[in-house]
Amino acid sequence: MRSNEVGAPVDQDGEPIPWYTYPTIDFIEPRTRTEFRVFEFGSGHSSLWYSDRVKEVVAVEDSKEWATAMQERSPSNLTVVYEPDLDDYASEVTAHGSFDIVVIDGRVRQSCVGPTLEAITDHGVVILDDFERWDDSDWARFRDAGFRALPFVGPKAQRLTESCTGILYRDENCLDI
Repeated sequence: MRSNEVGAPVDQDGEPIPWYTYPTIDFIEPRTRTEFRVFEFGSGHSSLWYSDRVKEVVAVEDSKEWATAMQERSPSNLTVVYEPDLDDYASEVTAHGSFDIVVIDGRVRQSCVGPTLEAITDHGVVILDDFERWDDSDWARFRDAGFRALPFVGPKAQRLTESCTGILYRDENCLDI
């Protein structure tokens, strides 16, 4: 209800939460560690949420207005990169080292797969929001790289219908799945 009142995904205290399904948030919150590095394709309340919990967050945006708005709200451990060229947008993850968590929730999602596989650590996980939009062939490259999917179906802030957030993981992953 609070999210609908303020027009953004927030918890009962008005603090930012990821725009994932609520079961996903409940699952990853206790598993998130301060030493993690997170990369997000697309920035927003999840970027702010992660920045309170991890060492560093880097996010890429293709909207200048939204990137500027997020940069103005960013704490010191959150970097928001504006990249309007969608080819460069997809490869931005490779310009910042390796990451424990990569969130694909922005533009050109399929183009982000290859660069994500280059930048994810051996123990890293990938979060695919709106996982119901990804069919089996869409995430085949992840599967071929040894990832399995753990889907979380349920409600999310500001939505009346069910959604799905998928966590892709391999053995010995940083979330201890």
